[in-house]
Amino acid sequence: MGKSWKKGVSALVVILVLTELLLFSYHIQKTEEESVPENEGKAAAQLTLWYTDENMGYYFTEAAKAYEQDTGIKVTAQQVSGVDYIEQINKASISEAGGPDLYMSGSDILEKAHLAGLASENQFASEWYNSGHYPQIALDAVTYKGAQVAYPLSFETSCLLYNKAYAAEAPAAIDDILTFSDTFEGGEGIENIFVWNVSDIFSDYFFAGNYINLGGPCGDDKTQIDINNEQVQQAMAYYQSLKEFFALDPETISDEDVIQDFMDGKTVYAIVRADDLNKVEAAASVGLTTVDYGVTRVPDLTESLQTKPLAVTSAIVVNGYTPYPEEAADFAKYLTYDYAVNLYSMVNRMSARSDLNLDKAHVDTIKEIYQTAAGVPKIMELSNYWIQMEVTFANIWQGADVAGELQKVSELITKQLK
Repeated sequence: MGKSWKKGVSALVVILVLTELLLFSYHIQKTEEESVPENEGKAAAQLTLWYTDENMGYYFTEAAKAYEQDTGIKVTAQQVSGVDYIEQINKASISEAGGPDLYMSGSDILEKAHLAGLASENQFASEWYNSGHYPQIALDAVTYKGAQVAYPLSFETSCLLYNKAYAAEAPAAIDDILTFSDTFEGGEGIENIFVWNVSDIFSDYFFAGNYINLGGPCGDDKTQIDINNEQVQQAMAYYQSLKEFFALDPETISDEDVIQDFMDGKTVYAIVRADDLNKVEAAASVGLTTVDYGVTRVPDLTESLQTKPLAVTSAIVVNGYTPYPEEAADFAKYLTYDYAVNLYSMVNRMSARSDLNLDKAHVDTIKEIYQTAAGVPKIMELSNYWIQMEVTFANIWQGADVAGELQKVSELITKQLK
């Protein structure tokens, strides 16, 4: 009996000692685990950014260098072909090699990208991407079905240049330009009163842009499509009438011709892309043009027919397939918000941010124009809309029946949306 009791006590002591050792070992292991950084053992984030616009390469490369210095995260910016861009991204994303973690795109492809899982929601929407930092058109451009699915980067729109040697003030309407034309007695070297690229829908669109509805404010509502109404018809009839005054030939005119003729002092008024102002500014800085010019919004047609130029917003999109969603989102913010003050000085692109002070008068004017411009739709079925409208404008310019052409394109779009 005594021996059994002693054996039992010995066994109990052994069990208690082993238990203590196990608890102590667990405590040491737990302490060590807690002291290990959370991301140790994981592969360090390395991001890849895709883009198609070669002019953006310098900005992305420099931003990547600065970001790596700040965060230690390496970013590789890679230019790729713009042909079937979203298809390329999708194919790469589901492959073993993987696709880009984020990419630059126009806002028009965001519906397609989002539905394919290639566009994640903006993680900083409420804090930074609001009306305090961006105009509504920029926020609408990256919004799909009520959620921001990208980060607004830059924009392009149209404006009016006028030669101050002959036109001291900006015209309020094209009617005023016609009046000026009637009384103009000529000037040295002047060959054109009013010029725009009549072959380009981007330059043409302002004529009817104020009265066309393409999917509502965010361009994503198929129930809000109106291409053919009385005001559009009036605007396009006015457009057609201008051929009588300004014999512009769609077959020979180009954006390059328009801006060069203005810099050479051959034109009084010209509608140009906002990005082309860089050419005028650069030429003036080295004495290649001496034209004293003003920059303003595109004029209305008449007192009763208003205009609205087209604005294309570019965005940075975080790929839904990225293994580094937080890091990719942070770099998207860096490109579009933190580093955006360098966008204009590096690559002459206008940042979508409205609260940046670049201390350039014409830049502020372009920013104001952007705020009231017409955005582009995201609806996938409207992907060929611009080609169709370019044909419609071309036919009307050449004298085709306005109502008939608008009815034709309206029926075609309606059919595509069904």
